[in-house]
This record gives sequence, C-alpha cells and structure tokens, in this order.
Amino acid sequence: LLESDTTIPDQSRAIARQGWLTKKGQKRANWLRRWFILQGYLLSYYDPKDGLKGSLDVRDCVVGTDDSQVSFPLFCCQHMYIVAM
Repeated sequence: LLESDTTIPDQSRAIARQGWLTKKGQKRANWLRRWFILQGYLLSYYDPKDGLKGSLDVRDCVVGTDDSQVSFPLFCCQHMYIVAM
C-alpha cells in the first residue's frame, strides 16, 4: 500500500544520458561544444555561457550514418543536425 503523500517518480523526466557533444552550427557551420541532456523523449542542448539553446523531440528524429565514424547526422523536423562525440 502507498501512503497518500507518497509519489511515484515520473521516469519520463529522469535524465537518461547527459554529457558534452560537439554540434555543427547551422548558420556559420562552425563546431560548437554543447552540453546535451536526454530526458524521456526530449533532447536538450545548452551553451556553457548562455544556457538552453534548443530542444528536440527524439520521436521525430532519425539518426543517419557518416563515413567519418566521428560524427553523425540527426534528422529532425526538416532540419539536419550534425553531432560529434
């Protein structure tokens, strides 16, 4: 039995993965280091100085392949993000 003040944690909000990745900029095509957090279906990325830069619903994304074996394209909602580890 659960007591009335007991709550079950929302697993969709738990951080599944987080860490530094490098993302290719869309406007200038330069490589930018970003902190990425995957929580449920939401992949958010942050600038170390400016905070949250964007979020993606990964259910709408497809991961591509790249011959470089260093980076990979992520296709989401008519945009392509290139990410490297």
